[in-house]
Amino acid sequence: MIKPWVSKKTLINETVGPTYYNTALSKESGNVSTNARLTIYLRVLMLANPIPAALTSELPDPSDATKKIKKKFVLVPNGNSKTDVRAVEVQDWTLPSFEFFKGMVKGLAEEFWDNTELCLIPPPDYRGLDFPEKNPTHQLNVDCHFQIVWAKGISDAHIVFWGTCLSGAGATDVFALPSSAGSGWGMLDTGDLFTRSVMSSEIGSAGANVKVGESNVIWHEFGHAIGLPHIGVTSRHQPCLQGMASTLDGGNFLQCYLGPNQSESLNVMGLGDKVSTRNSLPWLLRAPEHTDTHVLDWKVSPTIRPPRKL
Repeated sequence: MIKPWVSKKTLINETVGPTYYNTALSKESGNVSTNARLTIYLRVLMLANPIPAALTSELPDPSDATKKIKKKFVLVPNGNSKTDVRAVEVQDWTLPSFEFFKGMVKGLAEEFWDNTELCLIPPPDYRGLDFPEKNPTHQLNVDCHFQIVWAKGISDAHIVFWGTCLSGAGATDVFALPSSAGSGWGMLDTGDLFTRSVMSSEIGSAGANVKVGESNVIWHEFGHAIGLPHIGVTSRHQPCLQGMASTLDGGNFLQCYLGPNQSESLNVMGLGDKVSTRNSLPWLLRAPEHTDTHVLDWKVSPTIRPPRKL
């Protein structure tokens, strides 16, 4: 009664576009206290971003005034004007540093999205998740999980990321270079590995400017990689929708990183690290594909709920 494997594109919202990922539904570990598992397997190809267009400057060597050091820079937009740019120092990858970067990206993405505790509740009359199969006593719920699989090449990948190695004073700058993901392609850099504090002023909270959450680019961009739009789009935050209609930024309009309240704004698809049932869509839309049921008959719990006693 269960289709164990589904491999296809899924469209959650047009601002991200259709995203491809595999899902596996397994009830092998299910029992009276443990649910079935629906796991997203995202095949990722990470490529070292070449920098042939980089600017090269020779600067004085602080340790020897008679020598100069060659440094590479890339120019990135610094505002709305085409002429307003800033230089970001970069460097070529070494094989060990690139492999370390890949491992860190995979670890951060899986640590977050494999542990959301999002739980899908199947239709009460669906019998494919009953346990045990003979003389069942419980109906298994479905826990949401996530894993990255390294692709062998572009034709084998669901999404391709270009990774850039930052250098110099900006090596740990989360905002040094723009990052992106979705619709098959993305950009990441070494600054994205660092978690930053989110301040109350960023989400429009009144009062003192205090830390209210944390954010990490890897968590956020892999949400896009499995099809999730910004939280303002999902929550239909009016300033976001108005900006989408009046600008060319679409779902990347600044107000789309915010929601109608602080909790929504601190969602991982906003400016923070919070998870809500809105983040369940990549799994929720796949569950009916595995079970030949209708999505409207499923429910979502923000925390794991044990199997239901029949």
